[in-house]
Amino acid sequence: MSIAAEAPFALKIPVHQKDVYAGLIDDQSWAEEFPRVRPPYEVRLLAEGQIGPRIWVRLTSYTIGEGGDAGSIWIEIASRRPSPAEIVAGRGLLRAFSADSSERRRLLGQMLLHIVLLEYTDETRRPLWYAPSTAYGVRGALVGAETVGSPAIWKALNTDLARSRPSTVIALRDAGGVPGLEAFDGFATSPIELPAAVRRRVLGELDGNWSRFGGVPDPRRGFKWVRRQLGPSRELEAATSISSLMRFGERRRKYDVIPRRLAEGELGVYYPRDADEAATCAAASLIPIAPGLFWDVLGGTGGDPQTTAGHAHKTQGASSFTPLATAMTPERRANFLLGAAAAAIVSVASRQTA
Repeated sequence: MSIAAEAPFALKIPVHQKDVYAGLIDDQSWAEEFPRVRPPYEVRLLAEGQIGPRIWVRLTSYTIGEGGDAGSIWIEIASRRPSPAEIVAGRGLLRAFSADSSERRRLLGQMLLHIVLLEYTDETRRPLWYAPSTAYGVRGALVGAETVGSPAIWKALNTDLARSRPSTVIALRDAGGVPGLEAFDGFATSPIELPAAVRRRVLGELDGNWSRFGGVPDPRRGFKWVRRQLGPSRELEAATSISSLMRFGERRRKYDVIPRRLAEGELGVYYPRDADEAATCAAASLIPIAPGLFWDVLGGTGGDPQTTAGHAHKTQGASSFTPLATAMTPERRANFLLGAAAAAIVSVASRQTA
């Protein structure tokens, strides 16, 4: 095996610089660039529809790759009302994987990649963005995880999901503006099925194990306790990998499991800081697995069926993830969505070739 083949995968798509973000959000600039981006993709218009008064959208699928050991990865960016950060994330992915670089070719040789993007039509005036919910903290952010509200668009999404039969599903969502999470870049959830007894014990005792003697918050102790209750598994190993890649990208180094201070370039992911926050997560059926990564065990069968990730997990058996961006600025939110998508892609590719 060659040295190149043994090298770890890497994928970085930064858009937090204002000039990069501005070029992707500007429709005219993107219209000029798109003819250079489009050729490598198989492009299909899945649906067009209305999601509000005088708000028309189109749903388009872009497929690229060779379908190797990593299988089919389906990335969906189709929220109830597409935000600027989501549109930039979608266009950033299209630009990145159309680039003729050796690293992109290595990744695409391992997978078939579907990018399903919901955008406003040319004749639609883009509506103002507002937070998906006024609820505080993770409960407000989870509202943003819900899929598009249009029955016609949802039917088209479901049809393409069934047609593609992906092994991994990633649904990117902008939850910016939700109170209590503005200081963080975001977090991701993943629907998982657990035995009923384990689920009840972890959710019921989570807050009590998120502090040490005297009530002093101790997230490190909490994460260790959660892992002891769950036991080793491929899913737990994958969650650890995605958390690390989401925070640091290709900078593979020794680091603190619980960051006391962010390292240079590290994304500020959300995790419960104290027992009260842990109790809030448990009430939302979220189990913190690693910084920035939660298992969604709603209903005992793994995930909310009103989300793309939960639906895909239930109907397709796919490993599914929903990154939720929560930072104050749209540039940071787009950057987090791309960082989280890259983390999941690289983790899947790395595990299949290990």
